[in-house]
Amino acid sequence: MFKLFGLKPSYETSERLVFSSRFLYELFVDYLGCGCIAQEKRIPPLFMNLPKNKISSLLQGYFDGDGSVSISDCRVCCDSISKGLLQDLEFVLKRYSIFVKYYEYEKEPGSKVKEFYIKKNRRIPKFKITKMIITSSFYHIFYEKIGFGLERKQKILKSLIENCKPYGM
Repeated sequence: MFKLFGLKPSYETSERLVFSSRFLYELFVDYLGCGCIAQEKRIPPLFMNLPKNKISSLLQGYFDGDGSVSISDCRVCCDSISKGLLQDLEFVLKRYSIFVKYYEYEKEPGSKVKEFYIKKNRRIPKFKITKMIITSSFYHIFYEKIGFGLERKQKILKSLIENCKPYGM
């Protein structure tokens, strides 16, 4: 980011770099069309037909940030309130012969959003969220073709493959 755009992270941990930049905001929202608010998030159309070796980096980044892997449930998953983003992810995953399933649930917002509603003396809404699940039948393909960039998540996924018997869709 520094070499290409002269940007330094505003926050950094061993697993995360955060950039606060109007330039990046406009790049992702206005130029690439990724969406501005959570409900509008999408994979940019420009990226949908990238070769699999390149789109895998996008998927890896997405699942590193917003995905999870569970040894107890034998699955890789992510949550979103953007139906469009989930459809985009499903489309790209199908290019790898990875099929997904969904379920919806409601939940209250996190603590910071709750604080906002409490300060405004407004009712705290529940949000409808969709969970996209890569089941045990397909997480070995995910591991081989996409994987996680985060070592912690990749180790859990490897343990799933070694220790969990696939149970199907």
